[in-house]
Amino acid sequence: MSLQGAYSAALDLRTPLLAIVGSGLLNGSLDLLLIFGLNWGMAGAAAATVAAQYAACGLLVYRAYAVDRKMFALPPLPEGGRWWREGVELRQPVAAYQDFLRMCMVQTMRAVNVILAWTMCNVAASRLGMVQAASHQLVFQFQMFQVRH
Repeated sequence: MSLQGAYSAALDLRTPLLAIVGSGLLNGSLDLLLIFGLNWGMAGAAAATVAAQYAACGLLVYRAYAVDRKMFALPPLPEGGRWWREGVELRQPVAAYQDFLRMCMVQTMRAVNVILAWTMCNVAASRLGMVQAASHQLVFQFQMFQVRH
């Protein structure tokens, strides 16, 4: 969510859209495989969702650190382009990453607050019963559609 917000702030709406669409396609494919192919049921649905979210996150991290560094005011890569080592070894001073982290922090805090509120509502709805939980999920999906479009 943070990198989606950072890309939106940088006026690149295509990259987060590709990550969302790719994540949805991967999630649907894994749902079919894990739920019906391997008979995992709800555990398969959960595993598919987590795997798809990690894939989308990995794509956005790769794009931000390897391809779109200039867009986020990150220092250029050294010769050889070992972008994955930059985040681990921190060869550049932390000050070089402050602008990028500042852009992401607002979106990260917003995402954490929204996820906590939705989780509390989901727990409350599930304790009320099956019909209430299903109704909550319908409203939640409609809200997610509105947020992303």
